[in-house]
Amino acid sequence: MTWGALRLKRLFASATGGSWGCEPGEGDVVLPCVRGTDFDYGRLRVDLSRAPMRGFTLTDVAYRSATSGDLIIEKSGGGEQQPVGRVVRYDGADPVMPTNFAGRLRPGNRTESRFASYLLASLYTDGRTRAAIKQTTGIQNLDVDSLLNNMVVVPSKPEQSAIADFLDRETAKIDALIAKQDALVARLREHRRSAIVHAVEAVLDPSSGARFKHFVTVMRQGWSPQCEKSPAGDSEWGALKTTAIQPGHFLPEHNKRLPVDKQPKPGLEVKPDDVLLTCAGPRSRCGVACLVSETRPKLMISGKMYRFRFDNRYLEPQFMEYYLLSGEAWSAIDEMKTGVSDSGLNLTQGRIRTLPIPVPPLPEQQRIVAAIEEHFSRLDAAEAGLRKASGLAEALVRAQRESVFSGLTDLSAVETFAHDQCNAMAIGPFGSNLKVSDYRDQGVPLVFVRDIRRREFGGNGTRFVDPLKAEELASHRVRAGDVLITKMGDPPGDVAVYDGADAVITADCIKLTSAPDVLPEYLVEALQADAAKRQIESVTRGVAQRKVSLGRFRKLVSLPRVDLSTQRAIVRDIAKVASTARRADESCRLGLLKAAGLRRSILAAAFSGKLMPQDPSYELASMLLQRIAADRAAAKPSPRKRVTA
Repeated sequence: MTWGALRLKRLFASATGGSWGCEPGEGDVVLPCVRGTDFDYGRLRVDLSRAPMRGFTLTDVAYRSATSGDLIIEKSGGGEQQPVGRVVRYDGADPVMPTNFAGRLRPGNRTESRFASYLLASLYTDGRTRAAIKQTTGIQNLDVDSLLNNMVVVPSKPEQSAIADFLDRETAKIDALIAKQDALVARLREHRRSAIVHAVEAVLDPSSGARFKHFVTVMRQGWSPQCEKSPAGDSEWGALKTTAIQPGHFLPEHNKRLPVDKQPKPGLEVKPDDVLLTCAGPRSRCGVACLVSETRPKLMISGKMYRFRFDNRYLEPQFMEYYLLSGEAWSAIDEMKTGVSDSGLNLTQGRIRTLPIPVPPLPEQQRIVAAIEEHFSRLDAAEAGLRKASGLAEALVRAQRESVFSGLTDLSAVETFAHDQCNAMAIGPFGSNLKVSDYRDQGVPLVFVRDIRRREFGGNGTRFVDPLKAEELASHRVRAGDVLITKMGDPPGDVAVYDGADAVITADCIKLTSAPDVLPEYLVEALQADAAKRQIESVTRGVAQRKVSLGRFRKLVSLPRVDLSTQRAIVRDIAKVASTARRADESCRLGLLKAAGLRRSILAAAFSGKLMPQDPSYELASMLLQRIAADRAAAKPSPRKRVTA
């Protein structure tokens, strides 16, 4: 294979900005205008289904329009979670016009258009386009000239076509799996939309005044003794942590063992059909509900949660759980919370007792629960498929990496891959040499373990030291292209290539400046191979904090020794699969977000009368409340008559 290093701009014959044009009737030519919202980034294509038609001058069409094979790049917009700089390929028959917030890149004669789109997608996914982003007044702008000035390694056009063909085949497999999951989600959405628009609405009498307190027979707050950190054994008493209560899920393993010198309170033990609700914590965790379907014995509620039991003649516990998970109930409960800040709120018994609730008769509650569970079971299957697909994508990368490194037997110690310059391998300064008081809001950036794990450098939250302090720490300096490894963790060994401005590494980081005949990216892949991970684990020491020393790492961890061209091929082959996997994982993540939204929509439909047909013979809520009041009055013992002599 013939590969060469060149500037990215040499792949393109021209790069021009787009235009928003004018109203369709005012221009010489009417064309679809491609905006960022018309980017189908999952497929790296343009989606014209919602693109507006705009009018343009003949000059603009000649100079700025995109034709089949051109790339359209986003120049303005984006945000923290989705930075500006996405690129898609246009493959339609007729010209289109990029908006004024985008631009056109026209590949040159020696550039395969599909390869160029994959290359730019890889740069974007890896975060390497961020350096070309300029941000003003909250809007991100991409300096296209700066981006195109980057150096890249590119093969000949026939090899570009072969690579693009391979990626097309692999991504088509992922696209087929995603399409299958999207079709399932679409069927669920259509099923919900087509449901008859009457269920709870007519049964719930808005004037009935039905409240939580009308149906609760037992409402208890728990107890928070000083417990041990470890969970209780099967025969031991334990106190539940608030993390045991997740939206719609009870996790009994989240508990702490009650010390032997403290007496348990059996009256606080959780039982099946109890509904639990957190009553203290940050806003997102205060008011979370779940039903206890099954549990082990000897688990008590703690002081930051309530336990409810209901009169089963009138209320189905699972119906109440689903209602408490609905957006309507969550909004009402959110208004009831008290506290001085969102980080520490409380929910009092008096307030939760006044929560308005729907009160269809018991058979109707059971029908609603069955309908919700039918929808949720389908969503469970869809989510399981998405998670499996995401795991398979990551497994594909690991398998590719292992297929490469498992057959390489010529091993050398890590230190032999380092440059022969002074401090080519170094660790961060000891705490006494770099203190928190040395941190500044600007200056020379610091690199922490968390940055290496995220593989993101120089973003929000970056800390700095002043240039004078940085000069004192010169032996701990790191530059773009250096390999960074975490020396603390369980196990250590997270690795990344540093791509920011000159910085200083902090404690528990290892820096490796590679030799001229060693690619930093090759070292990253080699250190992620299973064989290297096992070696790092074997030389890690410590119990509370697991660490590997620089001395053990550099001498006792060995990596395969191959020539530079083989390194490039290894990095390229793994990068191909990794790019496909990242796209698949992103699509799976979006699918899971859609599924979570569908769950909320299903609950909203169930408690607004839009999920299933109702039985008109059911009694109204006001009549049910009257019957409950009469039943309770009849159950009260008659006052004893005084007997006189």
